[in-house]
Amino acid sequence: MQISMWVPYDEQRLRRSARFVLRSSMTRLRVATLVVALSGAAVMLLTDLGSPTLLGATIAAACVALVMEPVAVRQVVRTQGAVMRPGYQMTLDDAGVEMRGAAFTTRFGWPALERIVEQPDAWYLMFGKMQTMVVYKEFLTPEQGAEFSAFLSWPQPA
Repeated sequence: MQISMWVPYDEQRLRRSARFVLRSSMTRLRVATLVVALSGAAVMLLTDLGSPTLLGATIAAACVALVMEPVAVRQVVRTQGAVMRPGYQMTLDDAGVEMRGAAFTTRFGWPALERIVEQPDAWYLMFGKMQTMVVYKEFLTPEQGAEFSAFLSWPQPA
């Protein structure tokens, strides 16, 4: 297999990818923060410890739970955007996947691939919990898409 494609910068596509990658960790953090906020509210309701400090901490925890994902996504776009803005060349071959931009080169071999998540618009190649390479289907010809899909369905070496 030898597939190569040019991937132009698109901020909305980068935001979708960042939300996908951050989703599981943000969900756990959001649940933990909401538990803290609800615990604080319960303490205030059930006891006479309704101090301004506890009230402030409870409100702050609830606010953090609501805004942490958008803030994290914005941070990813801000830090990745400058490097990704010129676009990059993505190459998929029998050995692995490579992204090559004006200021970076990243390559992962297929043995490092932990899981693949297929979405309607892309394949998310997960090389760990937070390291992902995204193969956008819109930049593949139908033949390349079929070839890559067949390659991914073939048992990979452990």
